[in-house]
Amino acid sequence: LFILFASSKLPWLPRPGTPGAAPGAAPATAPAGVPGNTGNTSGAADALHPRHWSIARWHTDLCEKRLGSGLLSAFGTVLKPAAVLMRRPEKTAEMVTSLRSILQHLLDQPATPEPPPGTKPAVGPKSDALVRDLVQLGLGRCLVVAACLIFGDGAGDGLADAAASMPCEGAHGAGLALFEDVVNQSNRHRRLHRSLCLLVTHRLVDGQHRQLFSASPHSRERAVRMLRAFTDLKDSAVSEVLHEKDIPKLLTVAFGAVA
Repeated sequence: LFILFASSKLPWLPRPGTPGAAPGAAPATAPAGVPGNTGNTSGAADALHPRHWSIARWHTDLCEKRLGSGLLSAFGTVLKPAAVLMRRPEKTAEMVTSLRSILQHLLDQPATPEPPPGTKPAVGPKSDALVRDLVQLGLGRCLVVAACLIFGDGAGDGLADAAASMPCEGAHGAGLALFEDVVNQSNRHRRLHRSLCLLVTHRLVDGQHRQLFSASPHSRERAVRMLRAFTDLKDSAVSEVLHEKDIPKLLTVAFGAVA
């Protein structure tokens, strides 16, 4: 259902090319048997039915119905490091494919321009309503926890040892791959990009810096990919934090051959 609702090609939304309609317009009347169809075929559209909504209005309505909260809960359940460790890899891979599709659909929507300083934001449907909602709810932090395999302060040494043996590919690297996807597309969504930049703290970078010298090759590769993702954010404050640990130099000289 999440995949269907977050899709940009819903069967009941207007489709361009409808005979006699403007590009992107909906058919004039709702089909028989759906709410709002009174049997009047005069051509008056029922604007209350989703069949006549734009994708912006649809995503805004989903946001108001708290779909964003449900999506974030799904991300947390699927990507939680302890759950990934215990779950069958095939099951995780299947669910992550769905999550990746959902994120792609949402990030493909154009961002709503931010209002000039001192002015009120525009009122009305926003095509990036769900992206904004996910950012506010903490999508970035959820992805960082999954990508870095952060088990929490209460985790024992056994989980940490198991994490060191988890490869960066396949199901065990799903959180890392999703984080890289979001970073690569974050420049299209200012609020998402800013939220990711704010997560790159000295503590997080210090932890990844230590992992660069781990005895586990999987841990080293994960740290390299995370630090490269931080670099790809191309933010001045993030760059300053990375330069304090000579991260750019380390990635270029010592780890240039790591994928």
